[in-house]
Amino acid sequence: MTGANSAVPSQGGSRLEGVVASVSAETAILAFPATLARAANLTIGTLIAIEGITPIIASVAAMETPAGLTEPGQVEIVFAEVRLLGSLEAGIPMARVTCPSVGASARLLDEREAIEAREAALKEPLNLAAGERPLSLELQHLMRDGLVIAGQPLQTAPLFALIIRKLLLGSFPARLIVLDPDDLFTDSFGGAASVVDLSLGLAPIGLLNADEIAAVLGAVQEPLSEDERRLLRMAVRGQGGQLRSLIAELDRIGSASQDDTKPASSLSARLRRAREDDRLALFLSEEADALDADMVVQNLFRLPDGRPPMTVCQLGNLVPELHRPAAKIIQRFAKTLAKTSGGRIPVLFAAHQVDRLMGEAPEPSAHFASLTTARTFASGQSGIATHGAKAEGAGTEAIELALRSLRAGEALLLDPMLPWPQAFTPQALPEGAQPGGSRQTGSEGEGDARALLAKVASAFAGGRG
Repeated sequence: MTGANSAVPSQGGSRLEGVVASVSAETAILAFPATLARAANLTIGTLIAIEGITPIIASVAAMETPAGLTEPGQVEIVFAEVRLLGSLEAGIPMARVTCPSVGASARLLDEREAIEAREAALKEPLNLAAGERPLSLELQHLMRDGLVIAGQPLQTAPLFALIIRKLLLGSFPARLIVLDPDDLFTDSFGGAASVVDLSLGLAPIGLLNADEIAAVLGAVQEPLSEDERRLLRMAVRGQGGQLRSLIAELDRIGSASQDDTKPASSLSARLRRAREDDRLALFLSEEADALDADMVVQNLFRLPDGRPPMTVCQLGNLVPELHRPAAKIIQRFAKTLAKTSGGRIPVLFAAHQVDRLMGEAPEPSAHFASLTTARTFASGQSGIATHGAKAEGAGTEAIELALRSLRAGEALLLDPMLPWPQAFTPQALPEGAQPGGSRQTGSEGEGDARALLAKVASAFAGGRG
């Protein structure tokens, strides 16, 4: 072998060696001796390494064996069409494709050896796999490139918690905020998370924009009319303030224009009714009114205090109609924090069952990434995506084959830095960190600044009596 050939790994001592017969932009045709191909169990999905200055990684997509030969001494040949997936750079698999040369030799790829080489090269590995075979993600590219973990079905809640716990242990350089629609993750992160019951108060209505206020009101009342929406946009400037200030502004607009009197009066009446609706207490209660922007940032993003490093926002005590408006408001706050800090405070926005909460995963930006689970991805899968990675892009034959081949408890990693989908068994969570644990008696509101302030205020009020 030449020096270039020596970089091509073999598998299990197999002597299978073939040759490139033809090449196109995305595929190649390889020829192998049939007896050796059968002995090596060459089949659809088998990974191949093709020689070159940088060895090329390919996957068998189709095979054809010619009719039996009659000439004595002739060798029966198997032709395999392969898709070009990536390359082996210093033995490390990378998703960068180059074209092989006709006549180059090809061997089975030793996947374990290639993954171990990749593991050794990772600067900040995030290992997720149980058992002997490693499976690590690269923390440095997680926010930028993203990944998809899919399954049919996938137990998303434990894997979601596992990834977040690993990020916390790895001192992930971002503020983490988790949306928990079913109150599953109360105990999953221990003292590393502040668990916030959003029904106790999320933000004052003065911090919402007009469309958000319309969505909140429309979730529990009739949708606003076009005139009401127009007046709401005139009255709301996002400058903060209490509900009575908004109502006073609407009354002023209504008295200034005869055409606006009726819709302004109607909208003011809606807001007064909403103030008495317990379902809207997260925005319209006296406790929510008392919050200012600094308190909201501390409660949701643990800033400026910075401890603990993440927040779990529980929506279980909200009516389902308010889940989506609340989730989108928190998402906007997170994006605003990431943008206005100029990257000094990147944000990882993590949402469980994002398809139910928001319909689709939030779009990433320069300093804002998402880690989301969905109940349904393409082809009936359920899974997890980070940083806006599109599971719908996982529709290739190789991925569909890998999904169908998963065993019970396995998941499939689709990492843009890895040339092939990789099956793995996720690590188990510690017993006390399993999603679905119930809140311990007396611990409700622990770590929540709003609950603490309410207790203090109540104690002082009692003292005055």
